Amino acid sequence: MSAATVRGDAVRESHGVSFGEAMRVWARVAALSFGGPAGQIAVMHRIIVEEKRWIGENRFLQALNYCTLLPGPEAQQLAAQMSQAWIQFARTGNPNHPGIPNWEPVNVGGSQTMIFDTNTHFSEDPDSAECKLVCCVSPSSFEKPNASFTNDAINAIQETIS
Repeated sequence: MSAATVRGDAVRESHGVSFGEAMRVWARVAALSFGGPAGQIAVMHRIIVEEKRWIGENRFLQALNYCTLLPGPEAQQLAAQMSQAWIQFARTGNPNHPGIPNWEPVNVGGSQTMIFDTNTHFSEDPDSAECKLVCCVSPSSFEKPNASFTNDAINAIQETIS
């Protein structure tokens, strides 16, 4: 518990910041914070560290590092979806569960790749262009590159780009 002193009608904590002043500053931070987390961090740093000097640079960076270790709701949702898929797969050989779209088994004609994200979805062979590029490179190609290898690599790169 921190010590508090009464000055006039305002109670000030031993750190010297009243509740009212803190509320005004955090309202300002909230009003100026746009552009996502990077913008919020920059605004907080400017106001809290540089202008108000409530905390030093090292303390701010320590707090920021600590906050990056805390999982947010998206990380928890992703972890739950993936772990449940692994549990289902271990139990039944089928990763499907109510939290993800129905994942069809792999077949000879192709396969779907599950993209676990805040919006979990399927993608038809998302790395196919990269695989074509890697497949056209054989170990002997590095020993004696030839025109055929070069043309195959150029074609694979062009397919990847387009």
